[in-house]
Amino acid sequence: MTIHVFLGPTLPRERAQELLPEATFLPPVSQGDVLRSVARRPSAIGIIDGRFHDVPAVWHKEILWAISRGIPVYGSASMGALRAAELAAFGMRGVGEIFTAYHEGSLNDDDEVAVAHADADDGYRPVNEAMVNVRATLAAAANAGIVAERTATDLVQLAKQTYYLGRSYPQLLAAGEAAGLPADELAALRAWLPGNRVDRKARDAEAMLRLMAQERGADVPPANFTFEHTAFFEQARQTAGELGGVAGAAANTDDGDPASVTALEILDELRLDPVRYRTVWERAALRATVDAAHPEPPADLPAAAARFRRLHGLTGTAETQAWLDTNGIDVNHFGTLVGIEQQVEETMEQLSEMMPLAVLDVLRIDGEYAPLCQHIAAKRRALTEHGLDGSGPTADGDTTLQQLRWYFDMIGRPMPQSLESHWRPLGFVDQRDFLRAVRSEYHYRTLADRTERRGI
Repeated sequence: MTIHVFLGPTLPRERAQELLPEATFLPPVSQGDVLRSVARRPSAIGIIDGRFHDVPAVWHKEILWAISRGIPVYGSASMGALRAAELAAFGMRGVGEIFTAYHEGSLNDDDEVAVAHADADDGYRPVNEAMVNVRATLAAAANAGIVAERTATDLVQLAKQTYYLGRSYPQLLAAGEAAGLPADELAALRAWLPGNRVDRKARDAEAMLRLMAQERGADVPPANFTFEHTAFFEQARQTAGELGGVAGAAANTDDGDPASVTALEILDELRLDPVRYRTVWERAALRATVDAAHPEPPADLPAAAARFRRLHGLTGTAETQAWLDTNGIDVNHFGTLVGIEQQVEETMEQLSEMMPLAVLDVLRIDGEYAPLCQHIAAKRRALTEHGLDGSGPTADGDTTLQQLRWYFDMIGRPMPQSLESHWRPLGFVDQRDFLRAVRSEYHYRTLADRTERRGI
């Protein structure tokens, strides 16, 4: 597992990665993003920046969901400080002076931390200055004797009266001149500002990342509340899982594009075929159980990834990227997927001695045991009567390419480039064992077809 941190204009990505290199940094958080994050089971979630002006802000209940699932959630600096102050009583970890000010009530307005910014391609460059930074900077200027306390107070008031999108130091100095504040103090402030601005938000964000690095792997106390799992929340949780992008990415709204398909739509489609749904659900349950029991990725994740690519015919970078694009995941999710798959295979190997009897019991529960035994006995008799039971010496070459093509046509799958990618997950001892099984089934079906054509 990894750490997810929602970050935008508050702190440069490079600086954040220095402080918490094991984290995956996601775009500013908005509604549904924490739900998507929880679905990937990070070891912790950190919220610094968030969106609110153009999309719904992150929902309080999705943060509570993460906490109830044993995932610590930290907040600081901006949207993270706001939500941490509101949810501190429920266990969200607030960090920094801004969080403390909101929590204690000395700050109340959301506009104190509001910052508009450019998009990801421009590094989330801020368009305006945050009010909390203006306050801290003017307090530092007054303490340094650059401006008088009265002038600093007047400038704070002028900044507060300005709509947040228009807040900047050039604008503030111009407003001070227009208000008749002392020209010599404004000139001194103008000269002092470039090297002495106080970035209170960045300072708090750095403190949160340091704390997350320090507490990584620490025991997480249980939630101090009972999560109310309503039907409305369940619908929100399922529909939040947009496919076709990392958490926090804008969803493709083209109804004809696979990226617009939601997890709920996929589940509903699977449920129309109960057998297929149960098969997928039980395989997913195994993955979820193994994942919960192994919080850390396998020791040699690169080797596991290489093996996965080999088994799936992903021979080069281009093929791998095409597979990622087709399946709507990024490199980080691919690492998680591969790691869990490796742990599933290792777990199944450990349980190999117990599995045969467990499979038989499942067949008994499903009412398939007796019919399957009758089918096997009939198959054995037919092959023996025609000298096709494989009792004599055989070699791999006895299973022709025609028989393999017949087999994969029968099961409705294309023949893979590597047969190992098919037989190994099914638990055959080796490739020869798989080929013998194909050969026997081919002969049995051929005999049955001949018998049917003769009307016998």
